[in-house]
This record gives sequence, C-alpha cells and structure tokens, in this order.
Amino acid sequence: MAADNRRRQDGAEWAQRGIEAVRAGNFDFGRNCLLQAIKADKRNPFYRFDLALAQQGLGDVAAAIAELCSAIRLKSDFDDASRRLGSLLSRYQLADPAALDSFALRSAMQARNTDHQALAEAAIQRLAHSGPLAAALALLPERGAPDVARDLLVKRTGEPLRDELLLDALSHGVNKYLPLEYLLTALRRVLLLDVPSERFEDKALQTFALALLRQCLGNEHVWAETPEETERIAILLAGRPARKPDDFEVGRSVLLSALYRPLRVVFPEGHMDAAFASLWPRGLRDLLQEKLSAEAAEIALARRLISSNAGTDATGRKVAGQYEAAPYPRYTSLTLPRAGSLLPVLKSIFRPGPMPMLDGPLDVLIAGCGTGRHAIQSALGYGPAGKVTAIDISARSLSYASSMAQRFGVGNLAFDQVDIMTIDPRQHSYDIIETVGVLHHLADPFAGWEMLLACLRPHGLMMVGLYSKLSRQPLASLRAEPGYPGAGCSDVAARAYRQTLFARAPGQPGSDMALSKDAYTLSEFRDLALHEHERPVGLEEIANFLAKHKLAFHGFLLPGEAIADFRIRFPAPGADRQIADWAVYETENPRLFDGMYRFWCRRDP
Repeated sequence: MAADNRRRQDGAEWAQRGIEAVRAGNFDFGRNCLLQAIKADKRNPFYRFDLALAQQGLGDVAAAIAELCSAIRLKSDFDDASRRLGSLLSRYQLADPAALDSFALRSAMQARNTDHQALAEAAIQRLAHSGPLAAALALLPERGAPDVARDLLVKRTGEPLRDELLLDALSHGVNKYLPLEYLLTALRRVLLLDVPSERFEDKALQTFALALLRQCLGNEHVWAETPEETERIAILLAGRPARKPDDFEVGRSVLLSALYRPLRVVFPEGHMDAAFASLWPRGLRDLLQEKLSAEAAEIALARRLISSNAGTDATGRKVAGQYEAAPYPRYTSLTLPRAGSLLPVLKSIFRPGPMPMLDGPLDVLIAGCGTGRHAIQSALGYGPAGKVTAIDISARSLSYASSMAQRFGVGNLAFDQVDIMTIDPRQHSYDIIETVGVLHHLADPFAGWEMLLACLRPHGLMMVGLYSKLSRQPLASLRAEPGYPGAGCSDVAARAYRQTLFARAPGQPGSDMALSKDAYTLSEFRDLALHEHERPVGLEEIANFLAKHKLAFHGFLLPGEAIADFRIRFPAPGADRQIADWAVYETENPRLFDGMYRFWCRRDP
C-alpha cells in the first residue's frame, strides 16, 4: 500500500512539472515528464490528457489523438478530452483512421459541448477502413449496392448494421463519405421495397432503421430515389389514415415514409395527435415527437421575430426567401470554447501593440449569423465581457439560432432580424464586428462592408469572410449549363441535380462536388450550388478596399499546415500579411481557401 501511494505521489509530481512545462511552451520536456507520470500511474486519465496537450504542441497530432482516446477509455465521461478529440478530428485527417479507438469515439459522441459531427465522420472513416462495414463496402464495385444491401437486410440483419459505432455515427452526425451513402441509399430502398413486413419485428432491424431515420432527418432527405420508391411512398402516405394508429403496419408505414419525406409531409398538421400515442415502436414515437415539437417551436418563434427591417431590396428578398425555406446550416452539437478563450487569441493575432480594449467590456456584432453556429461559439469565446448582438435577414434562421443558444446556455447573445443595408451607424457602434459568409450574398458586397465599417469604433477589429472568385469559378460555370435547375427549384429537382453532378466523370464541370463537405445535406447543397445570389470577389478587390478605408490586414484564417507551406513558398518576414503574395499562392493552389477567404483586419492606427 505504501509503495502504491509513493508511486502515485511521484506521478503527481512528474505531472505537475509536465503541465507547467506545457503551459510555458516547453513541450518536449513536458512530454517526458508526463511519460514518467504515466509510468508511475498508468490508470490516471488526466495524465493522458495532459500528455495529449504536449504531443499536440510538438505537432504530433496522431499521438495526441491516441492519448485522448486512452484518457476517454479510462474515464468515459471525460468531457474535456471528448471536446478536444472532436476539435482535433475536425481540423486534421488521420493517415490511419483504423487506429482510432471505437469505445472512445462512442463515448465522446455522448458528451455535451462536443462536435459530434467531427466524431461521427471519424467513426465512419474508421469503419470504412477495417471490420465488417469495410468488407461490405469493398463489394460495391463488383456486386453493386442493391445486391449488397439485400444480403444485409432481407433475411437477417447483417453484422455491419449491428455495429454500435456505425449506429452512433448515423445517429449523431451526417455521413459525408460517398461510398457509404451509396450503400445506405440502397439499404433504405431495400427496407421499402424488399424487406418482408414480419422482418420489422426484429429488434436489430428496428435499431438500424431508427439510426437510418435519424440520418435521413439530419441530411434533410438529400439522397436520390428511384421512380418506384417515389410511387411506393405516395401510396403509403395516402393509405395510412385508414388504419388504427397502434397497428404494427401503421408504425412501419410511418417509419418508411419518414425515411423519405420531411415530417411536415408525413404529419401535415405539424404534430402527432393523441391517436398516435401508442405508435409502434416506442423509439420511433419518441423520436418523432422530439423532432415535431422542436420544429413547431422553431416556426412559432420565427413568427414572433419577423420585422419589417429585412430584405429591403430585390436581392435581399430572394436571399431571405431561400433561408426561410431552408435554414442553413442545421446542427445539433458544437465544440463550445471556454469563456473568454477568444481574447488571448485576438491579442496574438493583432500583436505587436497593446490591445487595451480587449481587457474591458466589448460590444460585438455578428452580421449575418444564419442559424447561429458561429455566433454561439463567438459569444462564449468573448466571455462575460462580450455583449454580442447577432443579426440576420431570415427569421426562420434566427429562430433556430435562438433555440440553439438557449440549449447551450449562452446568456450574452441577443438576436434581431435586420438587413445589413439598413443599419444606422448613428444608433449602433461596436468594438468588434464579425461578418462571415454573408457579404457576397448582397447585391454589392463592398457596399455592405462599408455599412458595417461605419458602425466600427475607431479602435475596432473586424473579421470578414468572402467567397473567393477563383475557387468558386467552377460553380459559376454550372449556372450557365442548360440543365441547371435554378435556385428556387423543388427538393425533387435539387436531389436529382446533385445526383447528376455526383455521377459526372472526373474533369467534367461539377464532378468534384462530392469532395465538398457542403454537399451532404439538402440545405447545404442549395447554399453551395443553387443559391439565389452570390457575388464572389478577388484578392485584388479586397486589397483595394482595405487600402481605401485604411484597414490593416492581419492574416488569413487557415489550417496550420497551409500557412506553413505558404511560408516555405514566401519565406520573407511578414509575407503572410501581404495580400499580393497570397494572390500568387492562391493561383498555384486554387482550392486553398475552400471557397471563402476568412481574415481579420482593423482600423490602421
């Protein structure tokens, strides 16, 4: 007993040295100390977490992820480790996804304040590289998805569909791996057309079908369907009211219908009335009630938010209409930053020079907040010192944002429906303005930027996100094609067009659409390829605007590896603050900005 206590004490002393070294930036020494701490106490999850910080500081992201997985395996409710794991997986791709720990991924997907989408994508990559699902996917080129799907469902529920990691990944995030989409689409078709009614009594099949339903609701029914499927769903929707709600076949009909159609179509009245109180199975009933209640609350809140100060020109009204019909992006989880954690980041971005305004109360504007994902993270990042106002042109988007802010307990964030072009700088001024992904949807992006700039205080900071004309050029060419369905097309036409682009041979216009992470839900695909209006810009235009308004450019927000590569190409000190150098680099790397420039600037002192 005494020896054990001594080992634990030694471990604590080594760990204290290690974490102090990590905080001081001495990551190599910190790693060595923490390895000694783990040697003394192998079962301590906190030492593993601290070691992950050291490994990340040394640039060994794979080792950091492995240590976080070990920490979660030792402590399944380790929320800090889950949060950091989700954050790393959202920013980096592992060379060997099969090395990820299944238990750790599943545990992390249950954690609060964690990006479940990143974890779900990593889980799917792991499954696609090893195990039963990988074997099933390997059969697709030779046998085709329909045959593989029948083998997995018609007579029995195949092993890949019983995998708990797959079920959790489908339930907690949107699949963005195309081979799996082909298999899942075929599995849905087999459930509808080929699986006998009595098979739905199988618990494993029910569990998979409910996970698949969560996936379809999450991706907004973006998958392709055949005419035979369309016809069968129409029959189910038309015939269901004649049956008793607690009938086995009614539950099966509702389940199959919801796999294909939005709940507002399956339940036109917008809710499940008392007649469906015993809908089978219970998991289906609970899921539908949860989703219908959330949608009803969102619509009610949107009606209360509507103001006359939205969509004041023709372009604005069109854009508002798109986001009223398809709020974007929808999300159910976020990696939430620690309160105030954004302030030291800003001090680092804008050094050298004092930043006293960051030490006091801050008035912050998020202009064009959409469904609030960025606004929520920013409000938490600024912490109690930040009074954050988020505006958008779409009441429906704002209602979603408001409900999510309530869910995550964000108290320093207020929402208002406002058109950027109507802001009165005599009544509103801000220390910081963030406007990402909105100016390029105005009739004149630079006029909108000037309106916001008029609201920026003399010492103010601004984050701007604008579409890159170079990287958006392939999408612009699609709009000139005869088969382009148009921004206001039906969901049926949007799904068909997406499938057309996915099927194009390499090198054809739009053939790389499947590579975009924004093509795997219906609202994201509309925003990406079927938008009512966009006006991308070039780096020269941005440079001219900054010079005209005496704004100092403080660098693009890009992954660390992209910035490191740029510095190899342009090694001169301060080159990363020279837009002309970035213009050359973007020409050499057209996908560099993934469609959008994101950067900070400030009024030049």
